[in-house]
Amino acid sequence: MGTLVDSSTGIFRSLEFAFRKMGKKVPPIQELRSFIGPPLGISFQPYLPPNEPEVIEQAIAFFLERYQETGLYECEVYRGFPEILGTLRDNGHTLGVATAKSEPLAKRMIHHLGLQSYFHHIDGSKSENSPSDKAALLNRIIERESLNGTETIMVGDRKYDMAGARANDLLGVGVLWGFGSEAELNEAGAKCCIAYPHELLGAIPTL
Repeated sequence: MGTLVDSSTGIFRSLEFAFRKMGKKVPPIQELRSFIGPPLGISFQPYLPPNEPEVIEQAIAFFLERYQETGLYECEVYRGFPEILGTLRDNGHTLGVATAKSEPLAKRMIHHLGLQSYFHHIDGSKSENSPSDKAALLNRIIERESLNGTETIMVGDRKYDMAGARANDLLGVGVLWGFGSEAELNEAGAKCCIAYPHELLGAIPTL
């Protein structure tokens, strides 16, 4: 989702809500950025008592309390993406979403933003704290849709996206307007990295 949508405002505000409800000091924004991508259960671990999973579950519950009602909608599509998606679709590409976000929330967000008509499928995790196994998620999509790996490209902004692509012998395109660095993406196996959304239109056909 970080490739399409800047959802940081809603995520940061919901994290701040969760930390305050837990009676904890809110980390600085630069640290909160690390929460975008991995499962919340992993991201909360450095900030909460170790070996107390029920505490982490409570923090996630507080996060979702606000995020599901308000934070989900505090987001915006990156500039130009509806036109880019329309061009790719009209050029014969089948588009889908594969996200670590829970599938019901991902579908709600896509519909809220009016992007649902561009995508053949929207796939995500079972919950916000289920393991963020992007490789398994992509494998499930590939098998269900009978996709040809040599003709399928994973576009993402975090190392989990590139590692998932590599595990399934897909080409991975890293994007630099999301929440991962170029070094992170290249180290995880990105075939190439692009800096601006419109560059997708040139990068995808060449791959």
